[in-house]
Amino acid sequence: MVDADGRFTYSKTIAITAPMSNAITVFPNPVKDKLFIRLAGAPAGTEITMADTKGNCVIKLQLKAGTIEASVNTSALPAGVYSISFQSGNLKNTQQFIKE
Repeated sequence: MVDADGRFTYSKTIAITAPMSNAITVFPNPVKDKLFIRLAGAPAGTEITMADTKGNCVIKLQLKAGTIEASVNTSALPAGVYSISFQSGNLKNTQQFIKE
């Protein structure tokens, strides 16, 4: 920062880490019959839960460690908006998709 009189100071530098928002990709969106999930390598214990707009769980999966892509058959789901949640340890990511 530089003051109006020309004096300056440096702030302390701190490092932060945050999960990458693009570490999980869900496609196609909207989906007809098969939803694909691409991950940046699933840690052991990664759980995927799909819920309807009322919060009712419609599909639940447990991924094997190291999974980088999975597919889910959505043909039995009625048309609508769904949320898909990924949880592993204290990391959680939720996205939405539309079923045609």
